[in-house]
Amino acid sequence: MPQTLENTREKDETMVLPDDEEVAADEATDEFSGEKSTGASDSAEALSCAMRAGQLTFPKAQYYKRGGYQIKQIVKFAANRDYSDVVVINENRKKVRPRVSV
Repeated sequence: MPQTLENTREKDETMVLPDDEEVAADEATDEFSGEKSTGASDSAEALSCAMRAGQLTFPKAQYYKRGGYQIKQIVKFAANRDYSDVVVINENRKKVRPRVSV
């Protein structure tokens, strides 16, 4: 077995075991569990789901379509409007991958 960061990590009290009851209870009462368990069949549905979750988490968030703009241009646009954060949500191979830039 090759040595990886995961299998060479020293065990300590902050690690969560896969069968942890507290984690299972948290996941059972997760307010976004309905969003995750829909099994988004296509990338548009997955992206829409991520956007809804983001707007619930950040009520004052505003959506702008990225278009062909580079991240550097988007950050400059946000800075000119005194935004504190920029979240770029990327879809790759039909999986939503959020990227956070400041």
